[in-house]
Amino acid sequence: MNHLAIEFPPLPLALHPTSPPGRWEKIATAKKYRHEGGLATLAAMNAAGLGRPRWKRARTRLIYFVKDNRHRDQDNLLLWAAAYFDSLADAGLIADDRGLVHSDPAVVIWPDGVKVRIEVARIGKD
Repeated sequence: MNHLAIEFPPLPLALHPTSPPGRWEKIATAKKYRHEGGLATLAAMNAAGLGRPRWKRARTRLIYFVKDNRHRDQDNLLLWAAAYFDSLADAGLIADDRGLVHSDPAVVIWPDGVKVRIEVARIGKD
């Protein structure tokens, strides 16, 4: 298998790049969501029958499911999900997040609630 879709819980405002919380609160929150992201990644890998592939390079597509149609800055969406990108390496899906190539994030109107999905596709043969 050369691709995987992982669903994550919604990100808190404390991790948004323009949020006002203090540095230590942001660090603690990022650590928590990096851990949660690692668990979600491991669950998706297990469901897909992947071991720990440690892909060297991968393309990601970040999809935010939201309730409204407000404008969202593309750069901030990527920065907001940094803890989840780190969790891909923590879980063993990729060797290092430096090997990620990010596609433009997508925003989808989803009346059932807010969630985040990252689709990861392997690039090349390791």
